[in-house]
Amino acid sequence: AQDPGGPVTQLAATPPRADGPLRDRVHAWRRSWHSTLADEVRVAINAGELASAVDPAQAAFEIDALLMAATRAADAGDLRAHDHARAAIERRLRHWAASHDTDVPLP
Repeated sequence: AQDPGGPVTQLAATPPRADGPLRDRVHAWRRSWHSTLADEVRVAINAGELASAVDPAQAAFEIDALLMAATRAADAGDLRAHDHARAAIERRLRHWAASHDTDVPLP
């Protein structure tokens, strides 16, 4: 499930609307990507790097949402989009690492 910024990522940001093999492939890639992200969050939880209260599926969703937003913003010409996404993801990771109560709002 590797393709950071490549053509599959571009398609995933705006998948084809019509049914067919390309759309099916994009959706399969996105499911695989979400699963990979959630698995990595579980690894970090098990290693004690993230709080045990972190929901891996929710964390994967948030990370992916930030990456997709960066892809769209970069496509629109925002030269700092990926820097902004990286900073936002790092902020969330620090929050998830420090907080045993994941309902505490992000600073």
